[in-house]
Amino acid sequence: MGFEIGESVGPYEIIEQQGQGGMATVFKAYHAALDRYVAIKALNPAHIDDPNFLVRFQREARVVAHLEHPNIVPIYDAAEFDGRPYLVMKFIEGETLKQRLKRGPLSLEEGIHIIKAIGQALIFAHEQGVLHRDIKPSNVLISEDGSIFLADFGLARLMKMGSSTLSSEMLLGTPHYISPEQAQGSSDIDERTDIYSFGAVLYELIVGQVPFDGDTPFSIIHDHIYEPLPLPRSINPNVPEALERVLVKAMAKPRVERYQSVEGLLAAFLAAATGDRVGVMTTPFSLADVQTLEPSVEEAVSEHPVSEQPDEVIPEQESVPEVDAAPGEEKPAPVARKQRNWWWVIVGVVLGCVCLVVFLNALNLIKERRNATPTLSADMNLSPSMQRTLAARTPSISSIGPVQHIQTAEALIGSGQNREAMNELLLAGELFLEDGAYVQAAKTFQRAVDALGGPIPAGFRLRDALTEALYLGAPNPEMDRVIGQMETDYPDWETIHVMRARNLLHQGDMQGAEQLLENILLETPDDPLALAVKAEWLIASEQYASAEEIIKEIMQRPLYPWLTDHLSQMLAEIERNSMHWSRDLVLEGGGGAVF
Repeated sequence: MGFEIGESVGPYEIIEQQGQGGMATVFKAYHAALDRYVAIKALNPAHIDDPNFLVRFQREARVVAHLEHPNIVPIYDAAEFDGRPYLVMKFIEGETLKQRLKRGPLSLEEGIHIIKAIGQALIFAHEQGVLHRDIKPSNVLISEDGSIFLADFGLARLMKMGSSTLSSEMLLGTPHYISPEQAQGSSDIDERTDIYSFGAVLYELIVGQVPFDGDTPFSIIHDHIYEPLPLPRSINPNVPEALERVLVKAMAKPRVERYQSVEGLLAAFLAAATGDRVGVMTTPFSLADVQTLEPSVEEAVSEHPVSEQPDEVIPEQESVPEVDAAPGEEKPAPVARKQRNWWWVIVGVVLGCVCLVVFLNALNLIKERRNATPTLSADMNLSPSMQRTLAARTPSISSIGPVQHIQTAEALIGSGQNREAMNELLLAGELFLEDGAYVQAAKTFQRAVDALGGPIPAGFRLRDALTEALYLGAPNPEMDRVIGQMETDYPDWETIHVMRARNLLHQGDMQGAEQLLENILLETPDDPLALAVKAEWLIASEQYASAEEIIKEIMQRPLYPWLTDHLSQMLAEIERNSMHWSRDLVLEGGGGAVF
Protein backbone atom coordinates (compact mmCIF):
# COMPACT_ATOMS: atom_id res chain seq x y z
CA MET A 1 0.00 0.00 0.00
CA GLY A 2 2.07 2.93 -1.32
CA PHE A 3 5.48 4.15 -0.16
CA GLU A 4 7.36 2.09 -2.72
CA ILE A 5 10.82 3.09 -3.89
CA GLY A 6 10.48 5.64 -6.72
CA GLU A 7 6.84 6.36 -5.87
CA SER A 8 5.60 9.91 -5.29
CA VAL A 9 3.88 10.54 -1.98
CA GLY A 10 2.36 13.98 -2.30
CA PRO A 11 5.24 16.28 -3.30
CA TYR A 12 7.83 13.80 -2.02
CA GLU A 13 9.59 11.08 -4.04
CA ILE A 14 10.54 7.97 -2.06
CA ILE A 15 14.27 7.27 -2.47
CA GLU A 16 14.99 4.43 -0.05
CA GLN A 17 13.88 2.85 3.19
CA GLN A 18 15.97 3.95 6.19
CA GLY A 19 14.55 1.85 8.99
CA GLN A 20 11.48 0.17 10.41
CA GLY A 21 10.07 0.03 13.93
CA GLY A 22 7.02 -1.46 15.56
CA MET A 23 4.87 1.55 14.79
CA ALA A 24 6.25 3.11 11.62
CA THR A 25 8.70 2.87 8.75
CA VAL A 26 11.15 5.67 7.91
CA PHE A 27 12.01 6.55 4.31
CA LYS A 28 14.44 8.95 2.71
CA ALA A 29 12.58 11.11 0.19
CA TYR A 30 13.28 14.05 -2.12
CA HIS A 31 11.24 17.26 -2.02
CA ALA A 32 11.71 18.77 -5.48
CA ALA A 33 9.97 22.09 -4.74
CA LEU A 34 12.53 22.97 -2.07
CA ASP A 35 15.35 20.86 -3.52
CA ARG A 36 16.13 18.97 -0.35
CA TYR A 37 15.99 15.53 1.13
CA VAL A 38 13.52 14.79 3.89
CA ALA A 39 12.71 11.86 6.15
CA ILE A 40 9.20 10.43 5.97
CA LYS A 41 7.84 8.41 8.84
CA ALA A 42 4.83 6.39 7.67
CA LEU A 43 2.49 4.50 9.97
CA ASN A 44 2.77 0.77 9.34
CA PRO A 45 -0.26 -0.73 7.52
CA ALA A 46 -0.95 -3.17 10.36
CA HIS A 47 -1.98 -0.26 12.60
CA ILE A 48 -4.13 1.75 10.23
CA ASP A 49 -7.34 0.13 11.47
CA ASP A 50 -6.34 0.66 15.09
CA PRO A 51 -7.87 3.94 16.25
CA ASN A 52 -5.53 4.08 19.23
CA PHE A 53 -2.47 4.08 16.99
CA LEU A 54 -4.02 6.64 14.67
CA VAL A 55 -4.72 8.98 17.56
CA ARG A 56 -1.22 8.43 18.87
CA PHE A 57 0.32 9.17 15.47
CA GLN A 58 -1.73 12.32 14.99
CA ARG A 59 -0.85 13.48 18.48
CA GLU A 60 2.85 13.05 17.70
CA ALA A 61 2.55 15.40 14.76
CA ARG A 62 0.92 18.14 16.82
CA VAL A 63 3.19 17.78 19.84
CA VAL A 64 6.56 17.43 18.14
CA ALA A 65 5.81 20.19 15.63
CA HIS A 66 6.00 22.64 18.54
CA LEU A 67 9.38 21.38 19.71
CA GLU A 68 11.65 23.81 17.89
CA HIS A 69 15.11 23.28 19.32
CA PRO A 70 18.59 22.93 17.75
CA ASN A 71 18.95 19.42 19.18
CA ILE A 72 15.51 18.05 18.27
CA VAL A 73 14.72 16.76 14.79
CA PRO A 74 12.19 19.27 13.36
CA ILE A 75 8.84 18.29 11.83
CA TYR A 76 8.07 19.87 8.46
CA ASP A 77 4.69 18.41 7.58
CA ALA A 78 2.01 15.86 8.50
CA ALA A 79 -0.35 14.35 5.96
CA GLU A 80 -1.99 11.14 4.73
CA PHE A 81 -1.41 9.08 1.59
CA ASP A 82 -3.79 6.30 0.52
CA GLY A 83 -5.20 6.23 4.05
CA ARG A 84 -1.72 5.90 5.55
CA PRO A 85 -0.68 8.83 7.80
CA TYR A 86 2.91 10.08 7.64
CA LEU A 87 5.20 12.72 9.09
CA VAL A 88 7.82 14.68 7.16
CA MET A 89 10.98 15.52 9.10
CA LYS A 90 14.42 16.97 8.54
CA PHE A 91 16.73 14.39 6.99
CA ILE A 92 19.97 14.09 8.94
CA GLU A 93 23.02 13.07 6.92
CA GLY A 94 25.12 11.10 9.35
CA GLU A 95 24.72 8.19 11.73
CA THR A 96 23.03 7.21 14.97
CA LEU A 97 24.88 7.10 18.27
CA LYS A 98 24.38 3.35 18.19
CA GLN A 99 26.21 3.14 14.87
CA ARG A 100 28.91 5.50 16.12
CA LEU A 101 29.66 3.25 19.09
CA LYS A 102 30.31 0.34 16.75
CA ARG A 103 33.26 2.24 15.29
CA GLY A 104 34.99 2.54 18.62
CA PRO A 105 34.92 4.39 21.92
CA LEU A 106 34.02 8.03 22.36
CA SER A 107 36.63 10.49 23.49
CA LEU A 108 35.84 12.48 26.61
CA GLU A 109 35.21 15.63 24.57
CA GLU A 110 32.95 13.80 22.11
CA GLY A 111 31.02 12.16 24.92
CA ILE A 112 30.46 15.45 26.74
CA HIS A 113 29.31 17.10 23.49
CA ILE A 114 26.74 14.38 22.82
CA ILE A 115 25.48 14.18 26.40
CA LYS A 116 25.08 17.95 26.68
CA ALA A 117 23.05 18.02 23.47
CA ILE A 118 20.73 15.22 24.60
CA GLY A 119 20.30 16.89 27.96
CA GLN A 120 19.50 20.29 26.47
CA ALA A 121 16.94 18.73 24.12
CA LEU A 122 15.23 16.98 27.03
CA ILE A 123 15.27 20.11 29.19
CA PHE A 124 13.49 22.01 26.43
CA ALA A 125 10.96 19.24 25.79
CA HIS A 126 10.16 18.93 29.49
CA GLU A 127 9.63 22.68 29.71
CA GLN A 128 6.99 22.25 26.99
CA GLY A 129 5.35 19.46 28.99
CA VAL A 130 6.53 16.68 26.66
CA LEU A 131 8.21 13.41 27.59
CA HIS A 132 10.28 11.38 25.16
CA ARG A 133 9.75 7.95 26.79
CA ASP A 134 12.15 6.08 24.52
CA ILE A 135 15.63 7.54 24.94
CA LYS A 136 18.27 5.21 23.49
CA PRO A 137 21.39 5.46 21.30
CA SER A 138 19.49 4.63 18.10
CA ASN A 139 17.32 7.72 18.68
CA VAL A 140 20.33 10.02 18.90
CA LEU A 141 21.47 11.26 15.48
CA ILE A 142 24.93 12.64 14.74
CA SER A 143 25.14 14.75 11.59
CA GLU A 144 28.21 14.93 9.38
CA ASP A 145 29.10 18.33 10.85
CA GLY A 146 28.91 16.97 14.40
CA SER A 147 25.49 18.35 15.31
CA ILE A 148 23.43 16.19 17.67
CA PHE A 149 19.70 15.58 17.35
CA LEU A 150 17.27 13.69 19.57
CA ALA A 151 14.85 11.90 17.26
CA ASP A 152 11.65 9.88 17.33
CA PHE A 153 9.29 11.46 19.78
CA GLY A 154 6.85 8.80 18.59
CA LEU A 155 6.30 7.71 22.17
CA ALA A 156 5.93 11.21 23.51
CA ARG A 157 2.79 12.34 25.23
CA LEU A 158 1.74 15.48 27.01
CA MET A 159 2.37 15.14 30.74
CA LYS A 160 -0.71 17.22 31.48
CA MET A 161 -3.01 14.64 29.88
CA GLY A 162 -4.31 12.26 32.50
CA SER A 163 -5.10 9.19 30.42
CA SER A 164 -3.34 7.49 27.58
CA THR A 165 -4.99 6.35 24.36
CA LEU A 166 -2.70 3.35 24.28
CA SER A 167 -3.71 -0.15 25.19
CA SER A 168 -2.97 -0.99 28.79
CA GLU A 169 -1.19 -4.12 27.57
CA MET A 170 1.27 -2.18 25.40
CA LEU A 171 4.73 -1.61 26.80
CA LEU A 172 6.29 1.66 25.71
CA GLY A 173 10.06 1.88 25.72
CA THR A 174 13.09 -0.24 24.85
CA PRO A 175 14.05 -3.01 27.32
CA HIS A 176 17.70 -2.01 27.76
CA TYR A 177 16.82 1.59 28.66
CA ILE A 178 13.31 1.33 30.10
CA SER A 179 12.52 2.79 33.51
CA PRO A 180 11.07 0.57 36.26
CA GLU A 181 7.76 2.45 36.23
CA GLN A 182 7.44 2.07 32.45
CA ALA A 183 8.38 -1.58 32.73
CA GLN A 184 5.53 -2.06 35.20
CA GLY A 185 3.08 -0.41 32.80
CA SER A 186 2.45 2.62 34.99
CA SER A 187 0.61 5.52 33.39
CA ASP A 188 1.85 7.82 36.16
CA ILE A 189 5.15 8.92 34.66
CA ASP A 190 7.02 12.21 34.63
CA GLU A 191 10.38 13.77 33.76
CA ARG A 192 12.16 11.31 36.03
CA THR A 193 11.19 8.51 33.67
CA ASP A 194 13.27 10.15 30.94
CA ILE A 195 16.03 10.77 33.50
CA TYR A 196 16.29 7.03 34.19
CA SER A 197 16.51 6.18 30.47
CA PHE A 198 18.99 9.00 29.92
CA GLY A 199 20.98 7.56 32.82
CA ALA A 200 20.95 4.14 31.14
CA VAL A 201 22.41 5.70 27.98
CA LEU A 202 25.06 7.47 30.08
CA TYR A 203 25.83 4.16 31.76
CA GLU A 204 26.45 2.50 28.41
CA LEU A 205 28.66 5.36 27.18
CA ILE A 206 30.72 5.56 30.36
CA VAL A 207 30.91 1.94 31.52
CA GLY A 208 30.99 0.27 28.12
CA GLN A 209 27.91 -1.90 28.36
CA VAL A 210 24.21 -1.57 29.05
CA PRO A 211 23.18 -1.72 32.73
CA PHE A 212 21.15 -4.90 32.34
CA ASP A 213 21.27 -7.58 29.68
CA GLY A 214 19.66 -10.98 29.31
CA ASP A 215 18.49 -13.75 27.05
CA THR A 216 15.04 -12.25 26.57
CA PRO A 217 13.51 -8.77 26.72
CA PHE A 218 11.42 -9.89 29.67
CA SER A 219 14.48 -10.87 31.71
CA ILE A 220 15.98 -7.43 31.05
CA ILE A 221 12.75 -5.70 32.06
CA HIS A 222 12.62 -7.81 35.22
CA ASP A 223 16.12 -6.66 36.16
CA HIS A 224 15.26 -2.99 35.65
CA ILE A 225 12.42 -3.43 38.13
CA TYR A 226 13.95 -5.69 40.76
CA GLU A 227 17.73 -6.04 40.47
CA PRO A 228 20.19 -3.56 42.00
CA LEU A 229 22.22 -1.57 39.50
CA PRO A 230 25.64 -3.15 38.86
CA LEU A 231 28.10 -0.62 40.26
CA PRO A 232 29.96 0.93 37.30
CA ARG A 233 33.42 0.63 38.87
CA SER A 234 32.91 -3.07 39.50
CA ILE A 235 32.64 -3.51 35.72
CA ASN A 236 35.02 -0.83 34.46
CA PRO A 237 37.58 0.26 37.09
CA ASN A 238 38.51 3.26 34.90
CA VAL A 239 35.20 4.96 35.72
CA PRO A 240 35.89 7.79 38.20
CA GLU A 241 34.04 7.56 41.51
CA ALA A 242 32.32 10.90 40.88
CA LEU A 243 30.80 9.59 37.64
CA GLU A 244 29.77 6.37 39.35
CA ARG A 245 27.78 8.39 41.89
CA VAL A 246 26.02 10.26 39.08
CA LEU A 247 25.03 7.03 37.34
CA VAL A 248 23.80 5.35 40.51
CA LYS A 249 21.62 8.33 41.41
CA ALA A 250 20.25 8.77 37.88
CA MET A 251 19.17 5.12 37.78
CA ALA A 252 17.77 4.79 41.28
CA LYS A 253 14.68 2.55 41.33
CA PRO A 254 12.44 4.92 43.33
CA ARG A 255 11.84 8.09 41.35
CA VAL A 256 12.15 10.23 44.46
CA GLU A 257 15.78 9.13 44.81
CA ARG A 258 16.77 10.11 41.25
CA TYR A 259 17.73 13.54 40.02
CA GLN A 260 14.51 15.49 39.96
CA SER A 261 15.32 17.35 36.74
CA VAL A 262 17.50 16.86 33.69
CA GLU A 263 19.23 20.12 34.63
CA GLY A 264 20.34 18.50 37.89
CA LEU A 265 21.58 15.35 36.17
CA LEU A 266 23.41 17.29 33.46
CA ALA A 267 25.07 19.63 35.95
CA ALA A 268 26.21 16.70 38.11
CA PHE A 269 27.56 14.84 35.09
CA LEU A 270 29.50 17.83 33.78
CA ALA A 271 30.93 18.54 37.23
CA ALA A 272 32.09 14.93 37.58
CA ALA A 273 33.39 14.61 34.01
CA THR A 274 35.27 17.91 33.92
CA GLY A 275 36.56 17.84 37.47
CA ASP A 276 34.53 20.57 39.18
CA ARG A 277 34.61 19.94 42.95
CA VAL A 278 35.85 16.39 42.42
CA GLY A 279 39.33 16.85 40.97
CA VAL A 280 40.62 16.59 37.42
CA MET A 281 40.10 13.40 35.47
CA THR A 282 43.59 12.40 34.40
CA THR A 283 42.38 9.56 32.21
CA PRO A 284 39.22 9.96 30.08
CA PHE A 285 36.78 7.12 30.31
CA SER A 286 36.89 4.94 27.24
CA LEU A 287 34.89 2.02 25.97
CA ALA A 288 38.17 0.52 24.78
CA ASP A 289 39.03 -0.15 28.42
CA VAL A 290 36.18 -2.63 28.66
CA GLN A 291 36.44 -6.16 27.36
CA THR A 292 34.45 -7.03 24.26
CA LEU A 293 30.93 -8.00 25.31
CA GLU A 294 28.45 -10.43 23.88
CA PRO A 295 25.84 -8.74 21.66
CA SER A 296 22.73 -7.67 23.52
CA VAL A 297 19.24 -8.91 22.75
CA GLU A 298 18.37 -5.71 20.93
CA GLU A 299 21.55 -5.86 18.81
CA ALA A 300 21.00 -9.51 17.92
CA VAL A 301 17.41 -8.96 16.86
CA SER A 302 17.50 -5.63 15.07
CA GLU A 303 21.03 -5.21 13.72
CA HIS A 304 24.34 -6.99 13.30
CA PRO A 305 26.02 -7.87 16.59
CA VAL A 306 28.45 -5.29 17.90
CA SER A 307 32.04 -6.46 17.83
CA GLU A 308 34.52 -3.96 19.20
CA GLN A 309 37.67 -4.50 17.14
CA PRO A 310 40.77 -3.28 18.98
CA ASP A 311 42.55 -2.30 15.74
CA GLU A 312 39.70 0.09 14.90
CA VAL A 313 40.71 2.21 17.89
CA ILE A 314 43.90 3.96 16.81
CA PRO A 315 45.96 5.08 19.80
CA GLU A 316 48.22 8.10 19.59
CA GLN A 317 51.23 6.00 20.57
CA GLU A 318 52.50 2.97 18.74
CA SER A 319 53.58 1.21 21.92
CA VAL A 320 52.47 1.31 25.55
CA PRO A 321 50.00 4.19 26.12
CA GLU A 322 51.26 6.93 28.40
CA VAL A 323 49.30 8.63 31.15
CA ASP A 324 47.97 11.99 30.06
CA ALA A 325 49.79 14.96 31.51
CA ALA A 326 47.91 16.99 34.10
CA PRO A 327 46.45 20.33 32.95
CA GLY A 328 49.13 22.95 32.60
CA GLU A 329 51.93 20.42 32.22
CA GLU A 330 53.62 19.59 28.96
CA LYS A 331 54.06 16.02 27.88
CA PRO A 332 57.75 15.18 27.69
CA ALA A 333 58.90 14.68 24.14
CA PRO A 334 60.04 11.17 23.20
CA VAL A 335 63.77 11.08 23.81
CA ALA A 336 66.39 8.41 23.54
CA ARG A 337 65.77 5.88 26.27
CA LYS A 338 68.38 5.70 29.00
CA GLN A 339 69.91 2.37 29.78
CA ARG A 340 68.38 2.39 33.27
CA ASN A 341 64.82 2.23 31.87
CA TRP A 342 64.70 -1.46 32.77
CA TRP A 343 64.21 -0.37 36.38
CA TRP A 344 60.86 1.08 35.34
CA VAL A 345 59.94 -2.26 33.83
CA ILE A 346 60.55 -3.93 37.20
CA VAL A 347 58.54 -1.27 38.98
CA GLY A 348 55.75 -1.72 36.46
CA VAL A 349 55.69 -5.47 36.97
CA VAL A 350 55.57 -5.09 40.75
CA LEU A 351 52.78 -2.52 40.56
CA GLY A 352 50.93 -4.73 38.12
CA CYS A 353 51.09 -7.64 40.55
CA VAL A 354 49.85 -5.46 43.38
CA CYS A 355 46.96 -4.19 41.25
CA LEU A 356 46.11 -7.76 40.27
CA VAL A 357 45.96 -8.84 43.92
CA VAL A 358 43.76 -5.86 44.79
CA PHE A 359 41.52 -6.55 41.79
CA LEU A 360 41.11 -10.23 42.68
CA ASN A 361 40.32 -9.35 46.28
CA ALA A 362 37.70 -6.90 45.06
CA LEU A 363 36.16 -9.57 42.86
CA ASN A 364 36.02 -11.97 45.79
CA LEU A 365 34.37 -9.31 47.94
CA ILE A 366 31.76 -8.62 45.28
CA LYS A 367 31.00 -12.33 44.98
CA GLU A 368 30.74 -12.67 48.75
CA ARG A 369 28.40 -9.71 48.97
CA ARG A 370 26.20 -11.08 46.21
CA ASN A 371 26.04 -14.43 47.96
CA ALA A 372 25.51 -12.95 51.38
CA THR A 373 23.01 -10.22 50.78
CA PRO A 374 20.04 -12.39 49.67
CA THR A 375 20.48 -14.48 52.82
CA LEU A 376 20.02 -11.40 54.96
CA SER A 377 17.60 -9.49 52.78
CA ALA A 378 15.80 -6.64 54.49
CA ASP A 379 12.56 -7.98 53.10
CA MET A 380 12.82 -11.24 55.09
CA ASN A 381 10.48 -11.29 58.05
CA LEU A 382 13.00 -12.73 60.53
CA SER A 383 13.98 -11.58 63.99
CA PRO A 384 17.47 -10.17 64.58
CA SER A 385 18.35 -13.27 66.59
CA MET A 386 17.31 -15.54 63.71
CA GLN A 387 19.22 -13.35 61.27
CA ARG A 388 22.35 -13.72 63.37
CA THR A 389 21.81 -17.48 63.50
CA LEU A 390 21.66 -17.54 59.71
CA ALA A 391 24.70 -15.30 59.51
CA ALA A 392 26.63 -17.68 61.73
CA ARG A 393 25.80 -20.50 59.31
CA THR A 394 27.01 -18.49 56.31
CA PRO A 395 30.81 -18.31 56.40
CA SER A 396 31.01 -15.82 53.52
CA ILE A 397 29.30 -13.15 55.60
CA SER A 398 31.88 -13.23 58.35
CA SER A 399 34.57 -12.07 55.93
CA ILE A 400 32.67 -8.84 55.28
CA GLY A 401 33.16 -6.58 58.25
CA PRO A 402 30.79 -3.87 59.43
CA VAL A 403 33.18 -1.12 58.32
CA GLN A 404 32.96 -2.34 54.72
CA HIS A 405 29.17 -2.30 54.87
CA ILE A 406 29.21 1.22 56.32
CA GLN A 407 31.56 2.49 53.61
CA THR A 408 29.33 1.02 50.93
CA ALA A 409 26.28 2.58 52.59
CA GLU A 410 27.82 6.05 52.67
CA ALA A 411 28.64 5.79 48.97
CA LEU A 412 25.06 4.75 48.23
CA ILE A 413 23.66 7.62 50.31
CA GLY A 414 25.88 10.02 48.41
CA SER A 415 24.38 8.78 45.17
CA GLY A 416 20.79 8.88 46.41
CA GLN A 417 20.14 5.14 46.87
CA ASN A 418 18.99 5.42 50.46
CA ARG A 419 17.07 2.16 50.67
CA GLU A 420 20.04 0.17 49.43
CA ALA A 421 22.19 2.07 51.93
CA MET A 422 19.77 1.12 54.70
CA ASN A 423 20.31 -2.56 53.88
CA GLU A 424 24.08 -2.14 54.16
CA LEU A 425 23.80 -0.27 57.47
CA LEU A 426 21.43 -2.93 58.78
CA LEU A 427 23.97 -5.65 58.01
CA ALA A 428 26.75 -3.63 59.66
CA GLY A 429 24.67 -3.00 62.77
CA GLU A 430 23.78 -6.67 63.13
CA LEU A 431 27.46 -7.59 63.01
CA PHE A 432 28.11 -5.10 65.82
CA LEU A 433 25.12 -6.51 67.69
CA GLU A 434 26.43 -10.04 67.33
CA ASP A 435 29.71 -8.96 68.96
CA GLY A 436 27.92 -7.21 71.84
CA ALA A 437 29.01 -3.76 70.61
CA TYR A 438 25.63 -2.25 71.42
CA VAL A 439 26.59 1.42 71.18
CA GLN A 440 28.16 0.99 67.74
CA ALA A 441 25.17 -1.08 66.65
CA ALA A 442 22.72 1.56 67.86
CA LYS A 443 24.62 4.34 66.08
CA THR A 444 24.65 2.33 62.87
CA PHE A 445 20.93 1.52 63.06
CA GLN A 446 20.24 5.18 63.85
CA ARG A 447 22.06 6.13 60.64
CA ALA A 448 19.91 3.63 58.76
CA VAL A 449 16.73 5.17 60.18
CA ASP A 450 17.94 8.63 59.20
CA ALA A 451 18.69 7.38 55.68
CA LEU A 452 15.03 6.42 55.30
CA GLY A 453 13.87 9.73 56.70
CA GLY A 454 12.08 8.83 59.88
CA PRO A 455 10.81 6.27 62.37
CA ILE A 456 10.35 2.75 61.06
CA PRO A 457 6.91 1.12 61.45
CA ALA A 458 6.54 -1.74 63.93
CA GLY A 459 7.41 -5.18 62.61
CA PHE A 460 10.33 -4.03 60.46
CA ARG A 461 13.61 -5.81 61.01
CA LEU A 462 15.48 -2.51 61.35
CA ARG A 463 13.21 -1.30 64.14
CA ASP A 464 13.51 -4.57 66.04
CA ALA A 465 17.30 -4.54 65.75
CA LEU A 466 17.50 -0.90 66.85
CA THR A 467 15.29 -1.67 69.86
CA GLU A 468 17.54 -4.55 70.89
CA ALA A 469 20.72 -2.47 70.60
CA LEU A 470 19.30 0.49 72.51
CA TYR A 471 17.84 -1.61 75.32
CA LEU A 472 20.83 -3.87 75.90
CA GLY A 473 23.25 -0.97 75.51
CA ALA A 474 21.34 1.49 77.73
CA PRO A 475 23.55 0.83 80.82
CA ASN A 476 26.58 2.10 78.86
CA PRO A 477 27.18 5.83 79.56
CA GLU A 478 28.10 6.31 75.88
CA MET A 479 24.53 5.39 74.94
CA ASP A 480 23.31 8.61 76.59
CA ARG A 481 24.19 10.67 73.52
CA VAL A 482 22.59 8.21 71.07
CA ILE A 483 19.36 8.14 73.07
CA GLY A 484 19.39 11.92 73.40
CA GLN A 485 19.72 12.39 69.65
CA MET A 486 16.84 10.03 68.95
CA GLU A 487 14.70 11.73 71.61
CA THR A 488 15.25 14.97 69.69
CA ASP A 489 14.70 13.53 66.23
CA TYR A 490 11.83 11.14 67.02
CA PRO A 491 10.08 12.36 70.19
CA ASP A 492 6.87 10.50 69.30
CA TRP A 493 8.58 7.09 69.37
CA GLU A 494 7.50 5.83 72.81
CA THR A 495 10.22 3.18 72.96
CA ILE A 496 13.03 5.74 73.08
CA HIS A 497 11.67 7.06 76.38
CA VAL A 498 11.85 3.54 77.84
CA MET A 499 15.50 3.46 76.79
CA ARG A 500 16.07 6.75 78.57
CA ALA A 501 14.49 5.35 81.75
CA ARG A 502 16.82 2.33 81.68
CA ASN A 503 19.79 4.58 80.98
CA LEU A 504 18.93 6.79 83.97
CA LEU A 505 18.46 3.74 86.20
CA HIS A 506 21.92 2.38 85.40
CA GLN A 507 23.52 5.80 85.82
CA GLY A 508 22.20 5.86 89.40
CA ASP A 509 19.31 8.29 88.90
CA MET A 510 16.68 6.13 90.60
CA GLN A 511 14.24 9.00 91.07
CA GLY A 512 14.45 10.18 87.47
CA ALA A 513 13.98 6.65 86.18
CA GLU A 514 11.01 6.05 88.48
CA GLN A 515 9.25 9.24 87.43
CA LEU A 516 9.76 8.57 83.73
CA LEU A 517 8.53 4.98 84.08
CA GLU A 518 5.39 6.14 85.85
CA ASN A 519 4.60 8.49 82.96
CA ILE A 520 5.25 5.80 80.36
CA LEU A 521 3.18 3.13 82.10
CA LEU A 522 0.37 5.60 82.62
CA GLU A 523 0.08 5.86 78.83
CA THR A 524 1.00 2.25 77.94
CA PRO A 525 0.53 0.07 81.04
CA ASP A 526 1.19 -3.18 79.16
CA ASP A 527 4.45 -2.14 77.46
CA PRO A 528 6.74 -5.17 78.08
CA LEU A 529 9.93 -3.12 77.73
CA ALA A 530 8.74 -0.53 80.25
CA LEU A 531 7.62 -3.28 82.63
CA ALA A 532 11.00 -4.98 82.29
CA VAL A 533 12.74 -1.73 83.25
CA LYS A 534 10.34 -1.34 86.18
CA ALA A 535 11.31 -4.83 87.33
CA GLU A 536 14.96 -3.76 87.18
CA TRP A 537 14.12 -0.70 89.27
CA LEU A 538 12.41 -2.93 91.83
CA ILE A 539 15.45 -5.22 91.97
CA ALA A 540 17.68 -2.18 92.53
CA SER A 541 15.28 -1.19 95.34
CA GLU A 542 15.55 -4.75 96.73
CA GLN A 543 11.84 -5.36 96.13
CA TYR A 544 12.53 -8.82 94.73
CA ALA A 545 9.09 -10.35 95.14
CA SER A 546 7.39 -7.54 93.22
CA ALA A 547 10.04 -7.68 90.51
CA GLU A 548 9.66 -11.45 90.16
CA GLU A 549 5.89 -11.12 89.84
CA ILE A 550 6.20 -8.58 87.01
CA ILE A 551 8.83 -10.62 85.16
CA LYS A 552 6.84 -13.85 85.28
CA GLU A 553 3.75 -11.99 84.04
CA ILE A 554 5.68 -10.48 81.11
CA MET A 555 7.15 -13.84 80.13
CA GLN A 556 3.67 -15.22 79.51
CA ARG A 557 3.50 -13.02 76.38
CA PRO A 558 5.16 -13.35 72.97
CA LEU A 559 8.48 -11.53 73.29
CA TYR A 560 11.68 -10.87 71.40
CA PRO A 561 14.03 -13.84 72.00
CA TRP A 562 16.68 -11.49 73.35
CA LEU A 563 14.17 -10.00 75.83
CA THR A 564 13.17 -13.46 77.01
CA ASP A 565 16.86 -14.24 77.62
CA HIS A 566 17.28 -10.94 79.46
CA LEU A 567 14.28 -11.58 81.71
CA SER A 568 15.53 -15.08 82.48
CA GLN A 569 18.82 -13.57 83.61
CA MET A 570 16.89 -11.13 85.82
CA LEU A 571 15.04 -14.02 87.46
CA ALA A 572 18.36 -15.72 88.15
CA GLU A 573 19.63 -12.49 89.69
CA ILE A 574 16.53 -12.24 91.88
CA GLU A 575 17.09 -15.81 93.06
CA ARG A 576 20.70 -15.08 93.96
CA ASN A 577 19.83 -11.82 95.71
CA SER A 578 16.93 -13.46 97.55
CA MET A 579 19.28 -16.10 98.91
CA HIS A 580 21.70 -13.42 100.10
CA TRP A 581 18.81 -11.43 101.55
CA SER A 582 17.52 -14.49 103.49
CA ARG A 583 21.02 -15.27 104.74
CA ASP A 584 21.47 -11.68 105.91
CA LEU A 585 18.19 -11.89 107.85
CA VAL A 586 19.36 -15.06 109.60
CA LEU A 587 22.68 -13.45 110.48
CA GLU A 588 20.97 -10.32 111.73
CA GLY A 589 18.58 -12.44 113.86
CA GLY A 590 21.45 -14.51 115.32
CA GLY A 591 23.42 -11.40 116.16
CA GLY A 592 20.46 -9.95 118.05
CA ALA A 593 20.26 -13.03 120.28
CA VAL A 594 23.85 -12.61 121.37
CA PHE A 595 23.25 -9.10 122.58
